[in-house]
Amino acid sequence: MLNAFSPFVFVYKTLSELDRKLSKPAKLPAPVISIGNITWGGTGKTPVVIKLARDLENLGLKPVVLSRGYKRKGSAARSVVVSDGEKTLCEPDECGDEPYLVAEALGSVVVMSGRDRVRSAEFAFKKFSPDVFIIDDGFQHWKVKRDLDIVCVNALNPFGNGFLIPAGMLREDKSSLARAGLVVVTNSDTAGIQKTKETVEEIKRHTSAPVVESRYKVTGLRRITDNKSRNIEEFSGRKVTAFSGIGETASFHKLIEKSNVIIEKSLDFPDHHWYNLNDVRSAGFRRPILTTGKDAVKLKSILGGLDAERAGMFFILDIEPEFLQGEHVWRQAIEKTARSS
Repeated sequence: MLNAFSPFVFVYKTLSELDRKLSKPAKLPAPVISIGNITWGGTGKTPVVIKLARDLENLGLKPVVLSRGYKRKGSAARSVVVSDGEKTLCEPDECGDEPYLVAEALGSVVVMSGRDRVRSAEFAFKKFSPDVFIIDDGFQHWKVKRDLDIVCVNALNPFGNGFLIPAGMLREDKSSLARAGLVVVTNSDTAGIQKTKETVEEIKRHTSAPVVESRYKVTGLRRITDNKSRNIEEFSGRKVTAFSGIGETASFHKLIEKSNVIIEKSLDFPDHHWYNLNDVRSAGFRRPILTTGKDAVKLKSILGGLDAERAGMFFILDIEPEFLQGEHVWRQAIEKTARSS
């Protein structure tokens, strides 16, 4: 079915193909693993980036994460060291919410932010001597040669209406999955057996790459203001406000509900939204307010404008991905690639 934006799909596709043809991919001085997608936001790739970095560390390797720093307030062209592997060196607005979240979650991994991933990689290689580079959101980054492309597909909404941007949510045709070396289906349990099966079957029509299924599990809650951990079971049966600005809110809401927590009010902002005090006040403070790690990095400074009682009502829902099947496939793929140099 056509929509009002359908005539512009040709323009988007033409410009995308031209960008690819004019780009000259650079070979980085260490193996490159990319985590990406073929849709606009909402596939849950950031937790997968964090898992990948941790798994590489567990193999005794030293990864560096290269992020674009989407919608950061500083110059996107400038490369910024978000973390030197010991401490976080910038604020979220300077480097971007996602690289800041990755840096805070990993702690011991170097994270770089900058539109020019080649420049970031060259700087990181000279200063930190990594064994492997991880490119966050790299499936359409034509300027860097990748040794393994891992593509995340959200089982809850895998391909939208099937149209390219701006008529739909696809950044590339489904046929682009043929370039993938591994496909990770996220939210498999939330989507359900039948929908996940249909998603996997559709993916396999377009690629011979192995497909693994994953879900996100809640690992706990943390109060934003003091980072104090709480057991999610303490909130069982309680009413909360869900507060988020992410690409796909449905999975966040379902994770809350699966924890036997009742969403009485939901405030959904655009992806990568930069909050202000009025946004925070709109939560109402009648009940605990649950948000995501990505949102929390932008909320922390703003909560300082509230009294301690209200600021203390904001909690991060901590999650991590786990494989329902295919863990060994994932591990073999990343180890083989990372040790390929």
